[in-house]
Amino acid sequence: MEGANNIPSGILAMFRFKERMARKAYWQFLPIALLPPVLYASQVDWLEVHPWHGMAKLAVLFVTALPFLLATSRRLNDAGFDGAQAFYPFAPFVILWLGYQVFLWAGFAIGLVGGGLIALLLWFVAALILIPLHLIMLFVTLMTTATVLGQTLVASEPSTNAHGPNLREVL
Repeated sequence: MEGANNIPSGILAMFRFKERMARKAYWQFLPIALLPPVLYASQVDWLEVHPWHGMAKLAVLFVTALPFLLATSRRLNDAGFDGAQAFYPFAPFVILWLGYQVFLWAGFAIGLVGGGLIALLLWFVAALILIPLHLIMLFVTLMTTATVLGQTLVASEPSTNAHGPNLREVL
């Protein structure tokens, strides 16, 4: 019954970012941590179009995925990697969204002032960012996710590392 204690301890340690999590405990806690975001994502109507509803839905999805991300961060700490790498798969989404917003709103601002051709060029760049870069973003996200998941398979660092003592040696 050693593995049965990993789920409650994973829930209790959910918001401790700088600690370590053993490989076995991580893989036992993973199904419980993935359940809320998967259930939420499967029940939400993602095609509903309202200006801020999409951002609110993504925020709720991020909050429900936080236990999984923090457990992955602790597991990476245990393997000797930087725990912040658990958040790297989201970087392409943020970069794409920010780039799109900058060019779109700059085009609106210049269009309102009266710079017709420059505004059209900025909207064209925004469309270029929106359409083809999704494929690049998907590829980068998949590669980053594969790297992070591969790092969770690495054995724990022996002895003490920057994030604390090895959990097997403490017991």
